[in-house]
Amino acid sequence: MSKKDDDIKNPDVISFISFPDAPRVQAGESAFRDLEIEELFRLLHSNIPGDKFWCREYIRTEIKKPFFDQAAIALKQEAIRELLDDNDLYAAFSEVKAACERFKYLRIYNGGMEGGFDSWRDNLQKLENTSQLVQLILAINRVTQSPKSRLSEVCRLGRLLEAHIGFRRVRSVVENVYLRLGLGGAVYMMQRSMEKEEMRQAISHEEMERSAKVIMESADAMISGKYLAIEDEPDIARIIRDRIKKCRANSYMPRRQSEYYKNLTDLAKSLVEGINHLIDTHLPSVQPGNMDCELAFYLGSAGLCHRWIEDGIPVVKPVVMDQPKRNCEIKAGRNITLLRQYGAEAVPSDIMWSREDNIFVITGPNNGGKTTYMRMVGQLIWMVHSGLMLPAENAVVSLIDSIYTSFTGGDDPSRGEGHYAAELSRIAEILFTKGRSVTPYSLIMMDEFATGTDHEEATRISAIVLSHLSERGATTFFTTHRPEAADLVESGELRGGVNLAPEILFNDGAVNFTYRMRRHARERSHGYLQAERLGITPERLTSVIVEDIRQGLYPVSDTRLV
Repeated sequence: MSKKDDDIKNPDVISFISFPDAPRVQAGESAFRDLEIEELFRLLHSNIPGDKFWCREYIRTEIKKPFFDQAAIALKQEAIRELLDDNDLYAAFSEVKAACERFKYLRIYNGGMEGGFDSWRDNLQKLENTSQLVQLILAINRVTQSPKSRLSEVCRLGRLLEAHIGFRRVRSVVENVYLRLGLGGAVYMMQRSMEKEEMRQAISHEEMERSAKVIMESADAMISGKYLAIEDEPDIARIIRDRIKKCRANSYMPRRQSEYYKNLTDLAKSLVEGINHLIDTHLPSVQPGNMDCELAFYLGSAGLCHRWIEDGIPVVKPVVMDQPKRNCEIKAGRNITLLRQYGAEAVPSDIMWSREDNIFVITGPNNGGKTTYMRMVGQLIWMVHSGLMLPAENAVVSLIDSIYTSFTGGDDPSRGEGHYAAELSRIAEILFTKGRSVTPYSLIMMDEFATGTDHEEATRISAIVLSHLSERGATTFFTTHRPEAADLVESGELRGGVNLAPEILFNDGAVNFTYRMRRHARERSHGYLQAERLGITPERLTSVIVEDIRQGLYPVSDTRLV
C-alpha cells in the first residue's frame, strides 16, 4: 500500500458528517404557539426510545425550524420510512443511539480522550471512554442490512473505523482484555484498596484474589505478542514483564503479602498506561457530532407513526413538490392535538388549495371546528416541512417559504395597545417587516381578525387585508363571524376566494356539530342556538326571577317584573 493510500484509509480524524444545512421556513414564536406545535414536539420526544434528555434541545430546534428545501426534507422522510418499515432496523439503530450517547457524554464527564493525565483514575477513565467507542462500533456492526437513507452515514462511520489499522489494534485490546476479562473493575478495586484503609477492610480476600487474577491474566495477554508485541512497544512490554515477575515471586510469600499487592497495583497501573499508549499512538480522533440526536429524531418520528398505526390511524409519506406549483391535496388529515385526546375518533378533514383557489373564508358557529381545522392545516404543513410522516390517507404538498399566524388574543399592555391595536400590529408586522415579506408561497392563518372594533370597521379592514393577500397570491385561511367576508367570495370580488364552513345538523331544534368541513359553503354563527342550549332565553330568565320571589329572597316590588 502506498503512503497516499494509507493516509486515505487511516485518517487522523473520523467524523460523522452533519446533516446538510438548508434554508428554513420563516415561522416565528407566534406561529409555533398558535398552531400548538409544542404538542408535536411532545409527541415526538415521548416516543424516542431510551434516554430522552440529551437530544431534547436538538429535537425542539428541528421541530421549531422546518426546512424549505426538497432535498433536506427527503433525507428525513427516507430515514423515518426505513425505520418505520423494518422493526429489526429500528431496534438496531436504537442500540446505536444509546451507545453513541454513552460514548459522547461519558467522554464529556471524564475529560475527553486527549493525553496528559497523571493520576491512575484519569487513565482508567480514558480507557473506559475508548471502550465506549468500541461498543459504539460493535452496535453499528450489528446493523446487518445496509440502509439506503441518511442512516447509511452512521454505517459509513463504522466502516471507516473498521478499516483503520490503528483502531483495529486498539479494539482488539479493549474488547479482549479490558471488556472480556473485566480489567477496569479489577484495577479500580485494587487501586482504591491501596489508597484507603476502610476500602481495604471492606473488600474480602476472595475479591482481592479475583482482581489479582484478572490483572495477571490481562498482563499475560498483553505481552503474549497478540496485543502488545515486544518489538513494537519494547519499553512498555519490558516494564509489564518485570512487574509480572515481581508479583509472582511475592505471591507465594505470606509475610510479604503487602508487597505483593503493591507490586500488583504497579502492574495494574502499567497495564492501563500501556493500553492508553496504544490509544494515544494508534486511535484516530473520532467526532460523532449530533449522530445520537439525529437518530433520536428519526426513531421518535417512526415510534410516533407506529403508535398512530396501532390506534388505527393511517400514516402517509407526503409527496413534496416544487414551490411554484402552489398546490396542496391532503386527504383525511387529522389535528395532532385531537389525536392525542381522541385517537382514531378524531374527525378527519381534507385540505386542498391551488394557484387558482387559495383564499379561504371560514364561517360558522363557535365550537363548530373552524379554528381546529385551521390549526390542523398549519400542523400538517409544518410536519411536511419537518420531514415527518402525516396522519392522513394521502398527501401531495408544494413547498412554502413561511408561515404567519394572527390568532385571537387580548390586549398588549407592554406596548400600550388595546385589543384591536394589538391585532393590527400583528398584521402590520407580517406584511411590512423586512426580511419576512409575504410571498405567493407563504401560508397565512388569521383567526377571527378585527374582533376588537365595531362591525363596520371590522368588515372594512378585513376586506382590505384579504384583498391584499389575494393580490400577493399567498395561501390564506381566515375564520370570521362576519357574513360580509363570505359575500366577497360569492360575488367574485375576492380573487382566489373559497368559502368553507363546518357541517351542522339540526335535530328537533338542537344543533349538532359533525366537525366536517364543507367546501363552497357558508354558515351562520347560530349564536342564539348556543344561547338556547345554555338556557339563556327570555322565558327561562323570567322564571328565575319568579322562583326567587316565590322563595322569599326579595319582594316583587323591588323588581321591574310586571
